[in-house]
Amino acid sequence: MISVDGKPYFGNMISSETILIPMFLLLFFMMFILIKQRKLNVLNGTTLVTFYIYLYNLISITIFPINIFNSSNPIHNINFGKQTMFNFNVIDMLNYLPIQIWGNILLTFPLAIFLNSLFPNKFDSWHVNIIVGFLSTLLIEIFQLILNYFYLGYRVFDVNDIILNFIGYILGFIIYKIIKSIFSRKIKLLSITN
Repeated sequence: MISVDGKPYFGNMISSETILIPMFLLLFFMMFILIKQRKLNVLNGTTLVTFYIYLYNLISITIFPINIFNSSNPIHNINFGKQTMFNFNVIDMLNYLPIQIWGNILLTFPLAIFLNSLFPNKFDSWHVNIIVGFLSTLLIEIFQLILNYFYLGYRVFDVNDIILNFIGYILGFIIYKIIKSIFSRKIKLLSITN
């Protein structure tokens, strides 16, 4: 359901399974080819599968469902962008429930761990992780904004989500660094790059 000027509009919902499952099946197929060609071993292949499952869930939570309205729906008579589009009020975070705060932090926490484990040569520095952490959270919010503008989604561009998701990513990177300092040899086994 999309609400424009207080009036609800109902469309067909496209769930994440419709779009993401075929895409991820293709990724799994490509990964198994790499394992068969001995470019991946079972351990880093398993880490890659877990990463794919995490990405699937991340996209499912942040982007889907997508609303599709048939051509006769009255929403097509309304100009785009009439929904609430932005929330730049950082003070709103004080009203968040603990589950909202921790949910946003935990949403991107694994991303830092996966990227640094799988691609340590590219993601091992602080400045790269700060850029990737910020851009990944910003990209999620921009995508939500675009879907909202065209009445395909109902989420707003929320600066609080960016802050909490970024904190989650940086915490994930810090935990990765701590684990790497303790188990450096075992962490190297997860890498899919040389």
